[in-house]
Amino acid sequence: DGVVHSAGVGGGGPIHLLPDEEWDRVVDVNLKATFLVMRAALAADALLFEHLGQRGAIVTLSSVEGLEGTAGGSAYNASKGGVVLLTKNAAIDYGP
Repeated sequence: DGVVHSAGVGGGGPIHLLPDEEWDRVVDVNLKATFLVMRAALAADALLFEHLGQRGAIVTLSSVEGLEGTAGGSAYNASKGGVVLLTKNAAIDYGP
């Protein structure tokens, strides 16, 4: 069993012009939602392992823009970079 999380939304702009609401919208959809899905999946995986001795998988989708900056991509790039590092951290904490 497993879960694939691929939700995402674009947005952002130059940092000095970016409203808090736009930052929050992009980060909430791209990064916070990934965290919430991952947390729920890990809780379900713990039950699966406890009762059946099986492990599931979590697949997250990000963007190359999470690895490099682009003009006007402050919120999007930061959120997708966060998805990359959150996924790496989960692999370290929960992987084989």
